[in-house]
Amino acid sequence: MRGGDLRHRINIETESLAPDGLGGQVVNWVLFASVFCALWPTSGKETMQNLALEAKISHKVRIRYLAGIKAGTFRVNYNGRIFQIVGPPINWEERNIYLDMLCLEIVA
Repeated sequence: MRGGDLRHRINIETESLAPDGLGGQVVNWVLFASVFCALWPTSGKETMQNLALEAKISHKVRIRYLAGIKAGTFRVNYNGRIFQIVGPPINWEERNIYLDMLCLEIVA
């Protein structure tokens, strides 16, 4: 991969639980890392849910290797667009060079 392919600046965020003052917890997202990535749309579909049209777009996000990222508790923020990481990051060729993350963007 050429270095110029990693041209999109993203923020990888992790969830942090904080007390809400009523005995419960609220989810806050805090910055884990700010990195450059390559971003490819892979598929998209539209569904009707609760009488509202919902579009889901799948993306593949590739970054330089970064340890500690997990599906479920991490997300990608790209210019205000939120991508949920839906599977464990793939260590490209197990060489600790790149990570591929399969992400889902839900567009209202």
